[in-house]
Amino acid sequence: MLSALAWGEWMLRIGLFVLSATIAVLAAGSANARSPVGDASQCELHIWPTETFWGIPYKVGYITGRASENQIVGSMESLVGPSAQLAALRDADPVRALGLPAGTRIVEHQDVLDRKTVTKIRTRRAQSTSPCYSELIVLQHFLTEDIVWGDRFGSAFMFRNFGDKPEVRGSTKGVGGNKLKVLTLPEAARPANTAELVAAALKGNFLEFAKNAHPQSAAGSAR
Repeated sequence: MLSALAWGEWMLRIGLFVLSATIAVLAAGSANARSPVGDASQCELHIWPTETFWGIPYKVGYITGRASENQIVGSMESLVGPSAQLAALRDADPVRALGLPAGTRIVEHQDVLDRKTVTKIRTRRAQSTSPCYSELIVLQHFLTEDIVWGDRFGSAFMFRNFGDKPEVRGSTKGVGGNKLKVLTLPEAARPANTAELVAAALKGNFLEFAKNAHPQSAAGSAR
C-alpha cells in the first residue's frame, strides 16, 4: 500500500504527463492553422503569352512621320512577341504582384494557347499535380492610335486560381494600359532604347491589372 507521500508524488507525475500531452496537441493545432496552403515551394504559377494583336484605327500611317499599318503590325510582332512578354512579366515579380505565397514556382510556356478555348476549358492547361496551382494568361495586346492625346498600348490578362482542384475555383480578367508612341514611329525614327520602352510598358500593363485583380477573393467566391 502506497504511503501518502508516495501517492502524492505519483499523482503529480500523472498530472505533469497529461499537461505535457495537452500542450503538444495545442501546439500542433496552432501550427496547422498557420499553414493553410502547406509547403509554398509546391505552389506553381503557369504563364502563357499571346500572339493576338489589334489596333484602332491602324490607318493614321498615312500621316507624315508615322508608321504604316504593316510597319505597326510588324513592330508588335517583333517587339511584343512571346519571349518579350515572358521576360517583362518575369521582371514584374508576378508572384508578389498577385499576392501568391512566397516561394511559388513560375513555369513559363512559350507555346500560345488558342484564345477561343481559354474561357471554355476550365481544367488545368498544364500537366501539373501541384496542390497550389494557378495560371496567368495574356489574352491580347492592342494599340489605340491617338494623334491628339497620345497612342495607348494596352494588354488584357486573365488570372485563374485552382488551389488543389483540377478545375478552376475562380478567375478574373482585366486590362492595363500605358501611353507608348514608339510603335507608331517609322523604324528609322525610333529611339535606340525602343525595346526597353516596350518592355517597360508591358510590365506596367501587367502591374496595373494585378493591382485590381484580387485573385484570392475571386477564388473564394467560386467555391
